[in-house]
Amino acid sequence: MHRRTLWALLATTALVVTGCGGTEADCGQFCSGNVSETAPTSMSMGGSGTETDTGTDGASTSNGTDTSGSGPGTGVDTESGSDTGTGGTDTEPGSGSSGGNPIVPCIGVNFVFVVDNSVGMAEEQARFQATAFQFVSQVATQAASAMGNVSIAVLTTDEPEFVVPTGKLEPGYSSGFNWMRWDPASVDGNATLQAELNTAVMVGESGDPNERPMDMLLEALTGDTSEGFNAEFVEEDALLVVVLVTDEEDDVEQPTLWGSDGDPDAWVDTLAELKEGIRKDIAVLSIVPDDSMKGCADDTDAARLKAFTEAFPTSATHDVCQFDYSAFLISQVQPVVDACNEFSPP
Repeated sequence: MHRRTLWALLATTALVVTGCGGTEADCGQFCSGNVSETAPTSMSMGGSGTETDTGTDGASTSNGTDTSGSGPGTGVDTESGSDTGTGGTDTEPGSGSSGGNPIVPCIGVNFVFVVDNSVGMAEEQARFQATAFQFVSQVATQAASAMGNVSIAVLTTDEPEFVVPTGKLEPGYSSGFNWMRWDPASVDGNATLQAELNTAVMVGESGDPNERPMDMLLEALTGDTSEGFNAEFVEEDALLVVVLVTDEEDDVEQPTLWGSDGDPDAWVDTLAELKEGIRKDIAVLSIVPDDSMKGCADDTDAARLKAFTEAFPTSATHDVCQFDYSAFLISQVQPVVDACNEFSPP
């Protein structure tokens, strides 16, 4: 069946769906394979009610709806700091609003995790690994219209081709693709995905010291690589979710001239072209250097990466120097689900 036809059928059905609360059983018994990390204690599996972020999320900022309701793993953030939201009320065509396009739930979610693989990133990779699967699984089970059509790719900051455990031998994953897929119908789908994702995000520290996360992201999704190794990952009618984890600003450094080309405005425009300029069809979450924790990261603040992030209505930033990323990521599950529910097909 053509994807557009499938989208139309699912969109009609989704109109009567108000959400997928989910229970612990929805996510199965998680198995970490050869990885010993366990789910963070700041996360609750199951539960109901409405929980609002009260501003304790370690110097993170959010442009989306920062609330979590029914469904598994709402989490409680106990980190100090400030958390402010602007509610994603931008009405400018092509940014916060649908620009006159119909609003219909997405029929898939494409996750792209960009993880810094330079020296000194081992701890940050482990913190992200501890929650990455729970973040994906909770979005997958709560975004009812996208159920069964969730893809996850991992990038480094020095290579535009997706990370695969086989050293770029196809197929890279059990999905048969060079990226992972959520398969709720599979008996061991949860365990397999968690094991693969736990391995994939630990990208090591031997990468090029010239970290260029934006160059790699844009090349992977819009450049030549998107026509080859990464081909067909981005789906027209799927919400695109980008998560960036790095301890350095992406700026042109002197005298090496290291860093990504362009500026935040150009990066935003290039990525938004994937959705014909409809920015609300893309969610961006960035775990990057922040002024609140000077001395931890290579840079004290990632102003350019923050500007890129905050240009999207569903977005949030978090301090990479915080010792736990779980509450931040889980707090963004509901905004991402909301973005899927308010999707506008390009």
